[in-house]
Amino acid sequence: MAEENRGTVSWKDNLVSISRTSKVFEKIGRYILENEDRIVFMTAGKLAANADVSQGSVTRFCNELGYTGYGDFVRDQQKNRKKEEDPRYEHDLDRDNCKIIQLEHENLDKLFPLFNTGEYHFLVEKLASVSRVILISARMSTYFTECFAYMLGKIRNDVCMVEPETGQWNNLALSDPKETLIVAAAFPRYPRILVQKMKELKQAGFTICSVTDSQLSPLISYSEKSIVVPVTRVSVFDIYSTPFLFFRILLKDVAAAIPDIDERMKRLEELERRNGAYYSE
Repeated sequence: MAEENRGTVSWKDNLVSISRTSKVFEKIGRYILENEDRIVFMTAGKLAANADVSQGSVTRFCNELGYTGYGDFVRDQQKNRKKEEDPRYEHDLDRDNCKIIQLEHENLDKLFPLFNTGEYHFLVEKLASVSRVILISARMSTYFTECFAYMLGKIRNDVCMVEPETGQWNNLALSDPKETLIVAAAFPRYPRILVQKMKELKQAGFTICSVTDSQLSPLISYSEKSIVVPVTRVSVFDIYSTPFLFFRILLKDVAAAIPDIDERMKRLEELERRNGAYYSE
């Protein structure tokens, strides 16, 4: 890689492009993107074994990135991340709560540039102005969409959350594509049923925005706009603090873009008070 390009985000864009050239390179690229914090402490053999490819493929992948080999790539990543090398990192990460918190803190820092992107502003504007919003997800990722749909429904009308194997799911294509925004969310281990539904909805002419964890996520192919929010993958179950915070900030920004939001919230509060929505003595 040209020296002037090193240490910038351009290496990641290059990685995504190269990853799309073959199935083997896609495996390597996906593994690197999902394990940025760990690969700087891995050998080429270890990365190859974890990505289920040959060590020679890892070397060729790094050559395509512009490096002389895997060692050159790792040294560049170590320099850019300014991390202190720790030989225990790769082996003890799952048992080290302090490291998990450190990684999650780094993921949270990655949110800052997201809020200044055109994709994010597009999503905020659409969520505030489109006639109908439908959130779709499946399996673990419904944790975010259900919560977000509930809160979004408080600040605007005509919001619904739709999950697989329901009547609404089967009839989604009957909605008006011109009046509807589809927001899809999925993180590692993308549900096949969700990807298939997104393909159907795109073919039907719907505007789809996705929130996912990787530039190689299958959701991106079927999205007009997509936002990549990192997750920490170090334990038995992935850690979703960063996506959850992302959705909360998104909600705040959408509320700020809705006219007369203060009046609506006052009316909602009064309605909940009259209905006894919350316990009081």
